[in-house]
Formats: sequence, C-alpha cells, structure tokens
Amino acid sequence: MKFFGCILVAAGSLVLTDFVASSPVKSMLDFKREHPTFLNSTGRIINGITATNGQFPYQARIILTSGSNQGICGGSIISTAWVLIAAHCTVSVSSYRVEAGFFTANSEAEQSSPVSSSNVFVHDGFNGETLANDIALLKLDNPFTISALVGTISLVAQGTDMSQFLGDPVTVSGFGVTSDRQTASLSEVLLYTSDTLLITSSQCLSEYGREPIPIETSFCIYDSTSSISGFCSGDSGGPCTLSISGATTLAGVISYVSNRGCDDRPQGCTDLSKLRSWVDQKMAENP
Repeated sequence: MKFFGCILVAAGSLVLTDFVASSPVKSMLDFKREHPTFLNSTGRIINGITATNGQFPYQARIILTSGSNQGICGGSIISTAWVLIAAHCTVSVSSYRVEAGFFTANSEAEQSSPVSSSNVFVHDGFNGETLANDIALLKLDNPFTISALVGTISLVAQGTDMSQFLGDPVTVSGFGVTSDRQTASLSEVLLYTSDTLLITSSQCLSEYGREPIPIETSFCIYDSTSSISGFCSGDSGGPCTLSISGATTLAGVISYVSNRGCDDRPQGCTDLSKLRSWVDQKMAENP
C-alpha cells in the first residue's frame, strides 16, 4: 500500500518523500517508487479530465511544511471552518496552509488560511502502517467565505449501506503528479476522473492478495477500462464523491494504492460511512 501523498520542495526543486512504512500497501505520503514505469507518462489524476473553473468548489489544496521542505495534499471543504484530509498527510508536518478557489496549480488561490497545530485533529485509531482510520480534520484559523469558486460538500451519513452503490462512478480530483515516474511533476491544472467504479470488498481483497489493506475502514474503486484512470501521488487526502439522491456527496478520502503503482490494482478511499460520527463529534467538541 502506498503512502501516496506529499511532493516535497527542496532547494527549489520537487523531490519525492521516501518515509518507508513497513506495510507493503502504501499511502500517498510514503511514496517510494519501486516500479517507476508502471504509469503512462500522460497520467495526472491518471488519465484525468481538466476541471472547469468552479467545478469543484469544495476542493482544497493543503501546503504542508516539514522542516525546510514543503509538500502537497488534497482536502475537502466540509464547512467554512473545517477541511477533511487523510491522517497520513499530517505525519511529521509542522505547519499547514489551506488554499481554496483556484483552477491552476500556479494561480493564486482566491482564499487561504493557516491552521494552528492545536486545530489539527487526527483520528485516535489511525494506524500509520495499516492505514486504518486514515482521516483527520483541520480547523481553519481564518474561515472561508462562500463564493462562486469556494463552497462546501455534504458528507455521506453514518451507517450508509455502501453496497447499494456498487458499480457506481466515484469521482476523484486533485493536483497530483503527472505519472508514476521518478521525474514526475505535479499537474498544472485541477484534474478529475469519474471512470473509477465502486467495487466490493471481496473483489478488492482478491486483487491485493497478500498485501494487507484496511478494508474495515475503507472502500475500493477501480477503472477496468483500457485507459485506466485514478489518483496518484499528491492527490492524497482529496475527495472521493458519489452521486446520492442526485447530490454530489463526499463518501471517502483518497488514501492508498498498491505498492506496484498507481494504476496496478484497485485504489482505496477512507470510508466516511463508517467514520462520519467521528467527524461530527470532533467538530461539535471544537466549535
């Protein structure tokens, strides 16, 4: 499983994090490239589509600082003061800046806010090796203002039976790397795909074989078409959405991929239908 997230910036150049976990399945923050040729060179959100301005107003970009380096994760704006991310995006991070309301990676965000260390809430059950409960909340020091480019997204209800959505498209979005190669760079525009479909836990487990995955707190998506699409390094923590009763709903958080590469096996999203109550509790405890 790949700890699949953060692209670090050091001395003016992009470098990949290499904080190796013992688990063979990795999230985005721990992005070791054992197989640099697995993804095609045109992938970003792999084989993604360029988003239109304002299409994903709930998409956040998290600028992370660790020592002298900076990194990137995605996030979802769930209220004007709160952003939901993956817990592995918080590992070894000393400061956060949340940006929203942008279309290209190099454009200035319409709104941004720092996050005090006391306003970072990581699930108590998060396991950095297995990626169980891979979820965290950031409370903004300066709440966002709703605009044409900045908005919120509703969460799936606790206890929702996800099996009713099997085979439905799960949309993922982000500014992740453009391929699985060592020389990969971040996408210059926000990309997304809706070609990834929700699959059963048994399907996911059979594909991973001996690689342990946190199936109790995640769900899997997969694009079985010839031009496989999905998320990759730098997208970590971003949204996995479903259409529920006609409304775009946040069902999961981008979490992990196979150790073999971003397009090799099904990809995992932290399952909010199992963790929504934790989100509600933390927000209520910290008004």
